[in-house]
Amino acid sequence: MGVLRDAMCRICNGCYLLQPKRVVSLLDFISSGALPSICVDVWGLFHTWLLVALPTLIMFLPLFLPDSYMSYHKHISNCHPRTPLVITSVISPLSIGTILETYPIAKSLVSRLAFLRTARLNALPFAMDILHQRQHSGRAEQYSRCRLFLPPDTIMARRDEAVAGLMILPGFLVDEVSYAPLAAKLSDAGVLVVIVSFEPLRIAAPGLGADPSDMQAVLNSVREGLQRRYGQVIWNRVEWGIAGHSLGGYAALRLSQPFDKIILWGSGNIPSLLVNVRHEGKRVLAIQASRDTFVKFTKEEREYFVSMV
Repeated sequence: MGVLRDAMCRICNGCYLLQPKRVVSLLDFISSGALPSICVDVWGLFHTWLLVALPTLIMFLPLFLPDSYMSYHKHISNCHPRTPLVITSVISPLSIGTILETYPIAKSLVSRLAFLRTARLNALPFAMDILHQRQHSGRAEQYSRCRLFLPPDTIMARRDEAVAGLMILPGFLVDEVSYAPLAAKLSDAGVLVVIVSFEPLRIAAPGLGADPSDMQAVLNSVREGLQRRYGQVIWNRVEWGIAGHSLGGYAALRLSQPFDKIILWGSGNIPSLLVNVRHEGKRVLAIQASRDTFVKFTKEEREYFVSMV
């Protein structure tokens, strides 16, 4: 087998960069922000065909057999003509090898999905109570991808003053309802608060609800709701900023193009996710807790973090 793989590498060496042992993970691909080098594992492709495609072809071989063979086999045997080949395919070394090789991958995938389910942080009861109170009083509304907390009508009725708007991106696996107490206090101070929902996975990542198009869809739904309630004028008075908690803070940096103000709240040390907004003229507020035992920075890491934002 080694000779076969070396021969394939020599044949294709002029066309592809062959690195059979190299694996580029999805996380590395996302965090790098650029396409990795093209790698073609010819031996891996042949190995996959041998263990997966070949048993599948054997299993469905009776579909391509002539009708004369099918009738003759059914006449001399009590079983369906496909049965022997199916049994042979399932118990063959090729199929058993496929099962043994794919089992660790399936087990790892199941364990990761189980972690996403068990590690989810649901809102505390008092946060749910605050949300229900605001909804009952008409100071909170729910849309398909967000929850909106409204300032008092006395503030919204001031047509000659701007209204501060803040979009909050939740942290990793955190229920958006957990931010209801904060949103309630901010709205009492006159801030229009939008809490973005990343259900069902609760991960502020590209492709999972944290793309620029998703944020635009959230703003469009909020605009429609405000126009129904206050009219067109109110939307033109809102000055928006974006805030993110934990992983949501890095998503806020990445999605900060239409916003002038950014708040990073308890965002950990993940240099690969940092986006340089230093020279874009944006106002950035980074909030870190002095007793936070999870988010830690060395002096050099903190200086690098500050230099980027």
